[in-house]
Amino acid sequence: MKVNIITAFPEAFDSFLSVSMVKRAIDKGVLDVKIYDLRDYSTDKHRTIDDYSYGGGEGMVIKLPVVVSALRDIPERGKIILLSPRGKKLNYDVVKELSNYDVLTLICGHYEGVDERVKLFFEMDELSIGDYVLTGGELPAMVLIDSVVRFLPGVLGRGDAPEKDSFSWGLLEYPHYTRPREFEGVSVPDVLLSGNHEMIGEWRLKEAISVTVRQRPDLLYRVSPLSFRKRGIHLLLVHYPVLDRNGNVVSTAIANLDIHDIARSCKTFGVKLFWIVTPLESQRELVSKIVAHWTTGYGAEYNPMRKDALGVVRVVRSLEEAVRKISSLEKCDVVSVSTTAKVKERAVSFSYMRQKLFVDYEKAFAIIVGTGWGLDESVIDSTDYVLEPIRGVGEYNHLSVRSAAAIILDRLLGIRRD
Repeated sequence: MKVNIITAFPEAFDSFLSVSMVKRAIDKGVLDVKIYDLRDYSTDKHRTIDDYSYGGGEGMVIKLPVVVSALRDIPERGKIILLSPRGKKLNYDVVKELSNYDVLTLICGHYEGVDERVKLFFEMDELSIGDYVLTGGELPAMVLIDSVVRFLPGVLGRGDAPEKDSFSWGLLEYPHYTRPREFEGVSVPDVLLSGNHEMIGEWRLKEAISVTVRQRPDLLYRVSPLSFRKRGIHLLLVHYPVLDRNGNVVSTAIANLDIHDIARSCKTFGVKLFWIVTPLESQRELVSKIVAHWTTGYGAEYNPMRKDALGVVRVVRSLEEAVRKISSLEKCDVVSVSTTAKVKERAVSFSYMRQKLFVDYEKAFAIIVGTGWGLDESVIDSTDYVLEPIRGVGEYNHLSVRSAAAIILDRLLGIRRD
């Protein structure tokens, strides 16, 4: 990889380029760094590179002709990156993408920044290393180079090393220990001395999840809990006992659209099985006919994707039967989570429940949603957890169960890349 650095302070890179992995990469010929001094492109005897900002305000701005001249002097620019506090935040995915380029050109901003018009002359991206302001772009440039170099072949000595780092698998790294085995009464965890690689792997996974939940819970939205779970997550659509508009306990009719749309949501988000709960035999027969049509009948051939979705549907008489069958299938106890549009004192947030799906990865979960005007209080009171309501912007709060199920699954299992 070739990296061009445009900077007003070239001496800042002297020690950085002469130590550790960066030096190793340069010595091996894997990395070639060339520095361009902005002051070499100034046209006055004082080598001025900045001027006052149009419109007033404090601080100086790097002049457009200086930066344009420097960029034009680089024979091979590749991907141009302006290091700036307002840029897209540098993260693992961005670093890995940048490591695939043969040439990078880094512009180290300074003062109040670079004349905005430079982007009309050259296509470039803006990158930031965090939500804070530094004196210049030199330190961010070093951070970017150091992080990218780790992905270059032969630099780390172990081909898979970057894939074992924090962030590479969605979690922070587990704790590490080395000799001595005991120091001033503090010992290395026994499991690491056991020689049992399966137990060590389990310990490391649990510790990685624990560290991430404690220190960077935001990272848990960049990977699905299903990536680490040993037991399934199930969705239960309850038709009894639920409430009507007057607060009476009733049994609601099954809607064809509910079956199709919620099954598709379940398949999309990796839910293991979608259980429809109704005590009415005629309703269970209806579900069975619909499912059979799309999984074994003409519908299976007509729409194979719908076959996949409807394949996760099961129908049972009661919540108790559903939980019992899930427990038997998963060979473990089931954590039950009810949902409601009402505010409940013991309700937990979606972020808390998402963390639980990571932490309790050896337990099966049952997410319970109600039809009609919601689950009867007896159901909500009997569950291990109750989720906070989905909130909109006003007082109106009456989503269809299809919409609610999709939102709930997205918040608990969906992935965010921003």
